[in-house]
Amino acid sequence: MCLAACLSGEVALWLRQGNVEAATQSAEWFARTFGPGNFWLEVQNHGIPDEKVVAEGMFRLADALGLPVVVTNDAHYLRREDAEAHDVLLAIGTGKDLDDPKRFRFVGEESYLKSEAEMRALFPGRDDLLANTACVADRCEFDFEKRYFLPQFPRAPEYPSDDALLVELATHGAERRYGAPLPAPARERLDYELSVITKTGYAGYFLIVQDFIRAARERGIPVGPGRGSAAGSLVAYALGITNVDPLRFDLLFERFLNPERVSMPDIDVDFCFERRGEVIEYVRERYGRASVGQIITFGTLKARAAVRDVARVLRFAPGDADRIAKLIPSGPAYALAIDQAAEKVPELSSMQRSDANVARLLDLSRRIE
Repeated sequence: MCLAACLSGEVALWLRQGNVEAATQSAEWFARTFGPGNFWLEVQNHGIPDEKVVAEGMFRLADALGLPVVVTNDAHYLRREDAEAHDVLLAIGTGKDLDDPKRFRFVGEESYLKSEAEMRALFPGRDDLLANTACVADRCEFDFEKRYFLPQFPRAPEYPSDDALLVELATHGAERRYGAPLPAPARERLDYELSVITKTGYAGYFLIVQDFIRAARERGIPVGPGRGSAAGSLVAYALGITNVDPLRFDLLFERFLNPERVSMPDIDVDFCFERRGEVIEYVRERYGRASVGQIITFGTLKARAAVRDVARVLRFAPGDADRIAKLIPSGPAYALAIDQAAEKVPELSSMQRSDANVARLLDLSRRIE
């Protein structure tokens, strides 16, 4: 399924330029490419003038081409009242002052998650638009099964299982590292790690990682020697995943994979930044694009960091910002959120009551904390 997207979508861009012919050709191409019933024109109303022009054009295209139209709304923050905090984050992210008239900012305060009633009010009398939106949602199938699905490593048919292949590769690799026959400490450690890995069902994961690291090295892509808890694995060392000898440096395998507290092993790998895309492309080609995705990370701000960042975009003097931030307890033994600190730290509580600028600083900081 495909939607025509917001003001930056191809169809909308042509309509904004007044090029109806190009917009028509673009919409027809998308309709052909995704097939009957799988492409929707899209309208929005965040109070941006161009959206009215685009909506009128989309409706005309819908009539001319027989295409359905959906109404959508950008949701960059949860509630309308979060708009200011979102704007502060934009200023922080772009390194600009909050009151800089030239910095990037959103238009209005409409980019929040709207209710059904609010969405209906955007285009009065066009309940069909929301019905089409609901139709799209109903066709989206997703079942969050809350378990890991590891891709099958494409092993040669002579190996009956991932376990058998891993044991062979790890044994040969260990012999290259330590010599044959293996010294007793290496043999004992290798057997122990292999037993844990095979029992927990993660043999395939090791095979996959060693495969794309090998492919990277064959292509001359620099690979890091090892980072994080995976450096404590002799199997990883034997497979060439890491280049740090866990026996020499007395590293613990259990910090990586503990048989008493089984969790998904996480092997951190550093590739040359300029060529990491080649490694990702190799994995996509090997396992299929639908099976490969990059892990998302969510950045969060702790209390002191939030205060310092907000103070900077509000043009607080660095010394003042630091002094206010340090009033918030922050440490492994005793740490407070901004709301708690403003209540329990007398000096901070007094500053919040007596200084409107400090009150605003703390209000915005607690909203992005």
